[in-house]
Amino acid sequence: MEKSLIVQKSRLDRYIEISKMPEVLKIYSQTEKYIIQAGINKSIIEIDESEFVEKISIILEFIFVDLGIKERHNKAEITYSATRFVDVLKKHFSGLTIQDIKLAFELLEVGGLDEYLPKRDGKADREHYQSFNVKFYTKVLNAYKSYKENIFGKGQRELFKLKQSSINYISLEQ
Repeated sequence: MEKSLIVQKSRLDRYIEISKMPEVLKIYSQTEKYIIQAGINKSIIEIDESEFVEKISIILEFIFVDLGIKERHNKAEITYSATRFVDVLKKHFSGLTIQDIKLAFELLEVGGLDEYLPKRDGKADREHYQSFNVKFYTKVLNAYKSYKENIFGKGQRELFKLKQSSINYISLEQ
């Protein structure tokens, strides 16, 4: 567990470094900058359990409305969906932040994850079939993680080039 936390902290430090360097930030689109900013916040594993559940419950309501999911027939089904979502997030997506979760579903709706989603008949499979289940949201979150990793890699490569060049780079803090 300690090794995992060390890697996450190191990754956080690199996100912070990228976010404070205008020379690196200029290579990103506005959407990519939002993703970099989301990576600076506390990851799911670092958030207090009750705070996490409260925030995810609020986000879930927005996700259901944005996606047009009408499956919420009764309180028991809503509770199950929320509980299962929280459980899966904590077990399999603990390195993401609350802001990442929100962005993932926003990007799904505007087509920002199409390149990373599985294909169905040659098109990105964005369908939820009126069901907010594990298969659907893990598909979305895995696509988001792939997109985020590509963005991070792009920044790391740019940062490396700057450090290797003779150009002196200045962070926003200096």
